[in-house]
Amino acid sequence: MREIQQANPSRQAAFLPSLRDVPLLLILAAAYYYSGKLGLRFASIHPSATAVWAPTGIAIASFLLFGKRVWPAIFLGAFLVNLTTFGTVLSSLGIAAGNMLEGWAGAYLANAFANGRKAFERTEDVFRFAFFSGLLSTTVSATIGVTTLALAGLAPWNRYLPIWSTWWLGDISGALIVTPLLLSWAAPSRMRWNWSRAVEAVLLIACILAIGQLRFAAPISESLSHMPFGFLVLPLLLWPAIRFTQREVATSVFILSTMATWGAVQGLGPFQLGTRNEGLLLLQLFMASISITALATNAAFSERGKAAERFQTVIDSAPSAMVMVNERGKIVLVNSAAQELFGYRGEELIGQAIEMLVPGRFRDAHPEYRAGFVSDPRARPMGAGRDLYAVRKDGSEFPVEIGLNPVETEEGLRVLGAVVDLSERKRTEEALRHAKDDLEAQVAQRTEALRASRQSLRQLSARILHLQDDERRRIARELHDSTGQKLAAMNMNLTLAAREGAGLSERARQALTDSSALAQQVVGEIRTLSYLLHPPLLEELGLGATLRWYVEGFGQRSGIRVRLEVPEDWPGAPHEVSLTLFRVVQESLTNIHRHSQSATAQVRLSADDKELLLEVEDQGCGIPREVLESEGVQSLGVGIRGMRERVSQLNGSLEVDSKAGGTTVRVRLPLPTTAPQREQAQSA
Repeated sequence: MREIQQANPSRQAAFLPSLRDVPLLLILAAAYYYSGKLGLRFASIHPSATAVWAPTGIAIASFLLFGKRVWPAIFLGAFLVNLTTFGTVLSSLGIAAGNMLEGWAGAYLANAFANGRKAFERTEDVFRFAFFSGLLSTTVSATIGVTTLALAGLAPWNRYLPIWSTWWLGDISGALIVTPLLLSWAAPSRMRWNWSRAVEAVLLIACILAIGQLRFAAPISESLSHMPFGFLVLPLLLWPAIRFTQREVATSVFILSTMATWGAVQGLGPFQLGTRNEGLLLLQLFMASISITALATNAAFSERGKAAERFQTVIDSAPSAMVMVNERGKIVLVNSAAQELFGYRGEELIGQAIEMLVPGRFRDAHPEYRAGFVSDPRARPMGAGRDLYAVRKDGSEFPVEIGLNPVETEEGLRVLGAVVDLSERKRTEEALRHAKDDLEAQVAQRTEALRASRQSLRQLSARILHLQDDERRRIARELHDSTGQKLAAMNMNLTLAAREGAGLSERARQALTDSSALAQQVVGEIRTLSYLLHPPLLEELGLGATLRWYVEGFGQRSGIRVRLEVPEDWPGAPHEVSLTLFRVVQESLTNIHRHSQSATAQVRLSADDKELLLEVEDQGCGIPREVLESEGVQSLGVGIRGMRERVSQLNGSLEVDSKAGGTTVRVRLPLPTTAPQREQAQSA
């Protein structure tokens, strides 16, 4: 059998046999010869025409299994059968050629239309084989054989049709009974044998022998001779067709056919109608039809089983657990992943209610959910919006995710559920949640630490600014009250010395006069420096008057024309706010004088009900864009950074907008409207 299944395709396609094919050819020729001699023993209408002709099945099976190279064996066997039975050498050669062509045509048509040697594995192929190889190809041998006999004068032409029909029907029985038998035994068995199946096979054989003996090999009374008792074997053949493979079906048909043929020859059984040849023809037609019916039934169940196996294979290959239930909620299929997930064996689950996999606290409500899905079957996740749990054999519960898919089958609606164990995902999510909480706690701690550090830095910065203002105030007071007063006294002494120094030389008096003028100039500069360090007008007259004084002095010192715009209804501001705005104007005008190359500048103050706005603008060369874009305000020097810090202490903002036509420094400060707000602004 293994040699048959592993035959080289090139050898099967070969037309001429090789030397190593000789043993096979001799075996096939002998099988054809002896089966042919046995069949011709039942010939009655003509010595070369019989209703029982197994060699047709041998020829078709041989061509299907071994290819065209077996034609010499079929030709030789057919030639010897006919030569030793009836006829001449020439007639035997013609009949042998017809028999050989019949076998080749049957195999060719089976390969072309009925899946070749696998013709009995699918229902449609069974019927195709019956038509093309059973009914069509057999006309070749009948036509060539009977025509050869008639041309050779060995058969009368007026008997052509009866001889031809007997020949043809005998070949049909061989093709439809013997060919399936040989092909099924040549193929590897797909039967999974065990003790129970072996016992069932023994019972089947016993029943076949018993019913075959009763129906075909036992005398039938004349009153019952016309009753169709032979058809009672059909239910018997449905047994192997449903429960076994095509090998057991073909073997059962062959056994019954053999017993029925022997009984008919002995004059027994229900087919004693008319002549013996007519009875045999009716018997062979009956057995051929029974054979096709049983084989087609077996193929249908085999296809269904293969489809179920393929479905089971697909289900088993799925990584998720798969459970299928019927409309009543009974489990009809589980895959290996489901068995492993739930801890049950397959046979422990099949036929049980699906609720056995549902935790006890949810079982009472589950049938209602199941009925709802059956009433509206569509693919969807189960329990949308709910946490689902399943229970294992050991009673442990675990979270799951279930996808439901309706499957329409011949048995009705089936529901296929894909079950995913979420335990690992839940553990991962829980770990991630804890990690997130820990991270958020650490971030909150760091944020609080940064906030505290920033607050400390702001407090330190505010303290430094206050210290800076205090130090400026102290230095300004020292310059004004001490150094200024001393210089003023020195100037008075120099003036007195110059006025009363009559005895001095002209040069000495001129030196005293120049020294007095220099002292007077130094006194003025010290007074100006003192006012710049700490303008006393800011506390006495307010921001507007202080800015007018400063802008006027700045214009005189720098030569830059500055236009100051202060609204008449300027609401005033706390000292810290006024001081901050004054310092911004002071620093901005200083930067204009140093860097902008602008001959003019504008200082604008405005206010609304929410904020104070200060804008200092020039028409100079501007600040390079790359400096602003890369570093922003941080790149504009220590003075502006200090002003920015002063502004931020008061919860304000400082913006620098520069282009080729000039630069604008814009400060926005919230306007304190109540005493608490003013106190908060002053303490910031």
